[in-house]
Amino acid sequence: MKFQRKFRKGDVVSIKGTVKFQTDGNDANVYLDVDGYYTSISVPAANATLIYPFVAVGEIVHNRAKGIKGEVIAANDGALWVREPNGVLSTWRAMDVEIIEETEPEPVEPETPHERPEIAAPKLSEDETVF
Repeated sequence: MKFQRKFRKGDVVSIKGTVKFQTDGNDANVYLDVDGYYTSISVPAANATLIYPFVAVGEIVHNRAKGIKGEVIAANDGALWVREPNGVLSTWRAMDVEIIEETEPEPVEPETPHERPEIAAPKLSEDETVF
């Protein structure tokens, strides 16, 4: 069984969240989506610590530790599957890379509503009444 320490006043903690956006300026804030919380929270950017960066499939990254670049084939929880220039597929840590070429997200087309066939009202004779 894993021991769960109880928090107490004065503890310094971090919260894992996904950046929604960041404001500009001297007092920049980061807006985060936190799992289990119904709305975004805002914290000063200086109080946020990067756990791992978001890297999109298709982006070209440079691995500072290896001194080579590659194309991101897949990404999951800070791990990247990258095709190196020699064609070898490797796993790299997202924290070890710098994004060289960003990819624009694929535009998502809104779903078109299903067309409904027009249904004509029944023709009634003059002596019929509809209630």
